[in-house]
Amino acid sequence: MLKKKYQDTIRDMALKHLNKDAVLFVYGSSARSDRFNDVDLGYIDEGADKKVRYKIMDDLEESLLPYEVDVVDFGTVEEKFRKSVFKEKIVWLTLKKDLIFLKRS
Repeated sequence: MLKKKYQDTIRDMALKHLNKDAVLFVYGSSARSDRFNDVDLGYIDEGADKKVRYKIMDDLEESLLPYEVDVVDFGTVEEKFRKSVFKEKIVWLTLKKDLIFLKRS
């Protein structure tokens, strides 16, 4: 699983570009196991500009993180993919408790 120090770095860098009530999480192999090559970072930010994803990716690429980070706006993914991700282990970096988006899973 992704170490806490890297979780904190990713969260802090991503939140510079997201609204205060955004939901940010790590999924995929970096959330499930100790053996992984990249980090899958998802976010839900209903008010975010479409360019936010690219700003986050640029910041993370310029960082000293030892992993490549794939950034996915879960407000734009197909429901089938979203449901499959939320059935697996998730590492929550932020959480908005009343998020309707997650209740549909």
